[in-house]
Amino acid sequence: MALQRLKKEDEQPVSIWHWGDNDDFKCFFVGLLEEKAGLVYFTNSFFGLNIVKEMVMETIGGQHPVLSIDLFKDYNGERGQFIRTIKTKSAKESIAGFEKILEKRPFLKKREIVPHIINYFLEAARWLDENKKPDHAVQLLTYIKEQYPMEKYRDYSAAVKKLEKLEQKLKELQE
Repeated sequence: MALQRLKKEDEQPVSIWHWGDNDDFKCFFVGLLEEKAGLVYFTNSFFGLNIVKEMVMETIGGQHPVLSIDLFKDYNGERGQFIRTIKTKSAKESIAGFEKILEKRPFLKKREIVPHIINYFLEAARWLDENKKPDHAVQLLTYIKEQYPMEKYRDYSAAVKKLEKLEQKLKELQE
């Protein structure tokens, strides 16, 4: 767990916060030190962090600097649109949509983001498999395997773990 103390700026409360992402399970907490108030939020949804802003506003109120970061995009943001494309369009269209996102947001190519990208595709493959679209899932995972080759990330354990899960899922789908 990591904590970050946000500095008091203007009228912003001094707060501590943390978020977590473990595949389908997400969590978030924020604590307002001076007000002795906070929110602890756990979810078992891939889109679980999408309503964090609303939860904070309903429970402790106010504007908090942490809520301005890109992590808490709403369901209609790029992540949501990407997942919906995977669920409703062909693998080719899904990959094209992902490549458009990469063009607009080059930071997604950074090494530390790779496990999260792989995770999105693993989540999509799980859903596609459960909904009787294993060929679509195989195409998506094969694409990601080619984009993020294991050899390139051997020294990055978080990426290796996700790539190993990807390999395992691909084998399951191809059997």
